[in-house]
Formats: sequence, structure tokens, C-alpha cells
Amino acid sequence: QLLTESLLLSFIGGLLGFLVAIWGTPLLVSFIPEKVPRIHEINVDLRVLGFALLISLITGVLFGLAPALQASRVDLNESLKESARGTTAGLRQNRLRAFLIVSEVSLAVVLMIGAALLTKSFVRLLDVKPGFDPSHTLTMEVALPTLPPSKYANEQE
Repeated sequence: QLLTESLLLSFIGGLLGFLVAIWGTPLLVSFIPEKVPRIHEINVDLRVLGFALLISLITGVLFGLAPALQASRVDLNESLKESARGTTAGLRQNRLRAFLIVSEVSLAVVLMIGAALLTKSFVRLLDVKPGFDPSHTLTMEVALPTLPPSKYANEQE
């Protein structure tokens, strides 16, 4: 039952992520300049859905297997004796819980440090001098006509 719940939650999360990707991709593409080559080829297709579902399956199995295995090894007599003594969990359960908490906090710290460094780099990028006075500057883009395809296989001939 624990493994089934974990798989169900991971699939729901994967599908929600896929829907966010479908809705968010056009929004993100609209922020990218038109000059970027092949910008209109960015899309979400069945390969992305398959990858999202595969990652959801792997995540559900990995994070649902540990509690399921732990629950299958529980000795009910020993568990009842421990609960009668007033303890809330056994030594193995406390170690697993402590490991999961430490790993979650570690990942959160790594993400926070990465976000802080990214923000710092962006602020420093805004302070970079372009090497000229950008005030009263006019820019223009000239679209050159496309050339017909060359009749030679190699342009150096």
C-alpha cells in the first residue's frame, strides 16, 4: 500500500509538472528574442511526457520502497512492547528519519546557495560597463536577402 501511494503521488506530480511545462513553454519562448535561431522549434512533445513519466516512476519506486520494506520487517510484538514503554519509534526508524531530514536540509542549503550565487552573478552582470556610452544610441537591424542555394557542393571550389 505504501508503494502504491508513493507511485500515485509521483505520477500526479509528474503529470502536474508536464502540464506546467506545456503551459509555461510558450510563455518562456515569448521572452526570448526572435533573433535566436530555431526558437520556434521549442515544444513539448511525447518524448517529454515519456521522460516525465519515467522519472516519476523511478522516483515513486525509490522513495516508496524504503518505507514499504521497513513496514514489512516490523515485528508487531516488539513494536507493541516499545510503545508500552513510551518510546515513539525504534532505533532503525529514528536513523532513517534522521537521514532523510539531513538529506532534505542539505539539498535545500545547496539550492539556496545556488540561488544566491545566481542572483549575485546577475547583479554583477548589470554593473558591467559596455565600453561605450549607451545613452543617445540608436540601433538598427538590417535583414539581408537570402541567397539562392549554391550550385557547388563545396563553397571553396
